[in-house]
Amino acid sequence: MAEAYAWLDHHLRGVENEVPTWTEVNNQVMFTYETAPAPGGGPNTVVVPARREPRQTWEEVTTSTERWFLADAAFGSRDGSLTTDPADGWSRAFTAGALTDATAMDGIVQTGKAEWSGNPKVYEIEKFDRQALAVWATAPLSADAGQDAGRRIRGIPTVHLSVRSSAASTTLAAYLFDIAEDNTARIITHEPYTLSELVPDQDVTITWKLQAAAYDVPAGHRVALVINSKDQLYSDATVDGSTTTVTSPAGQPSRLELPLG
Repeated sequence: MAEAYAWLDHHLRGVENEVPTWTEVNNQVMFTYETAPAPGGGPNTVVVPARREPRQTWEEVTTSTERWFLADAAFGSRDGSLTTDPADGWSRAFTAGALTDATAMDGIVQTGKAEWSGNPKVYEIEKFDRQALAVWATAPLSADAGQDAGRRIRGIPTVHLSVRSSAASTTLAAYLFDIAEDNTARIITHEPYTLSELVPDQDVTITWKLQAAAYDVPAGHRVALVINSKDQLYSDATVDGSTTTVTSPAGQPSRLELPLG
C-alpha cells in the first residue's frame, strides 16, 4: 500500500520521491516471509518480510521456459501427469458448473488478507472432486546443481489446450498448485478463460496466460495444473451440468509452459 501511494503521489500529484529510481520489476517471492505466533495465541504474524527481487526488465525476470505436456492418467491413478514428452490421443472429461475446493479464494478480501499476514490457505488435493475438475501433476521435482529449489517460477505461465464443451459457452479456470509430500498444497497462480459461440462437442484450441508469479517450488514437491469451470472470484459463462472435455490431438499437444528465472 505504501508503494501504491508513493506511485500515485509522484505521477498524479507531482511529488518528488523515490519512485523514478524504482526498477521496472520488483518481484515479491511468495511465502518467503518468516512468521511467528501472535502474542497471546491466534493466527501467525509476519516478522520478516518476503524476499524481493528487483530487476530492470521483464527479460531479466524470465530467463528460460520449460514445457510440460499434459498426459493421460497412468494405470491406477485418477489424475493425469505432466511430462517432458508430448502425449496425444487421450481425453479427460468433467461435469461443469459446480464450485470445487480448487478455488482462488474462500472469501473476497479475507483470503488474501490472511495470506499477506502469514496465514495462506492450505489446499488438500485429495479432496478435489474429480467429477467436477481435472488434475495433471509432475513427478517430485529435484533441484539442479547450485539451486535451492525444485523450480524457480518467475513470470507468466501459459496454458495451451484443446477443449470442447457440450454447451455453446463455458468458462475454464486454470490453477497452478505446489503440492508437498503430504499432499497438502499452496496456490501459485490462476486465471479464467471464457469461450463463447462454441459449436457443441467440437474441439477448439486455446492459449491463455495465467497471472504472473514469483514462486520457489521446494525440491521434492510437485507442480499440478488443475482445470475446472467455476470460481467464486470470477463471473462465468458455464452452463451447469454441461460436459467439458480436455484433449490432446496429434500435432497440437496440450501443454503448460512454466517461466523460470
